[in-house]
Order: sequence, then structure tokens, then C-alpha cells
Amino acid sequence: MIYIVGENSFLTSVPERFIGQELCQILVIKTNFCILVKSSELGILEIVVIHCSVFYLNEALKETKKKFSNLIAWAHSKVDKPCDLEIPAFTSKESKILIKNNLNQWFHFNDHVKCNGPNVPLKSILHSFQVYYSKVKTGVDGSSK
Repeated sequence: MIYIVGENSFLTSVPERFIGQELCQILVIKTNFCILVKSSELGILEIVVIHCSVFYLNEALKETKKKFSNLIAWAHSKVDKPCDLEIPAFTSKESKILIKNNLNQWFHFNDHVKCNGPNVPLKSILHSFQVYYSKVKTGVDGSSK
């Protein structure tokens, strides 16, 4: 089954608890298609293809950038050393610890991507990282289980 973002069938057929996750994947990966697999311990129940038109994708990216660029700008601020980076006050205590523990790795990786572009394997397995991240966050989104 194919559902198109913006059409009523998308909102009525894709479970509400998955809509945000699917749209997030479309925006993060900047793709026009996403696959939702509904499964249980018994196996795959349904596979749904979600299509997002170029128009909707571009509009969503434009709005997202406009609304949230200041929220994440701190992570891309130009500092000489990771320890000089100021983590915003609104960040939870657990998140601050996680960020501080990974800052050196983030800086090296960010420098590498700026110089060389994304690693080829990362382009193809980005979804796997999103799933792993969601599970690390104790499975906040059900579609990653």
C-alpha cells in the first residue's frame, strides 16, 4: 500500500504514533519515500510505503530550518576545543553527560564530514543509526522496536 503525505488516507491509515517518526525519517534523510513495517512476534503484518512529494519535502525542510536552526546552532558553534562548547541550560542532566562524553568524537567526525562529505556507508545506513539512537533512548518511538 502507498500513502501520500498530505492526503487524508495517510492520516487515517498510518497509526498516529508512527506518523512523527516516519516524517522525521523523511526529513532527516531528505528522501521522498519511507517504509513502515508493521510486525509482531509472529512476523510481518503489513508493509506500507509512504511518499512525500518534492513540494512537501522542501516546504517542511524550509519550515523546520526556520523554526529549529537556533535550537541546534550551539552544537555547530565555532570553538577551538570541545570543552569550550557551551551546552544550553535547557538540556537535561542526562543529556549533558551524554553530550560531554561524546564531544571529542563529534568534533572529529564533524570535521571529517566538512572536509570529505558524508561517508558513503553512512548515506545508506542512516536509518539504522536512527533506530539504534531510539533504542538507546529506551525505545521512545515504537517503530524502532
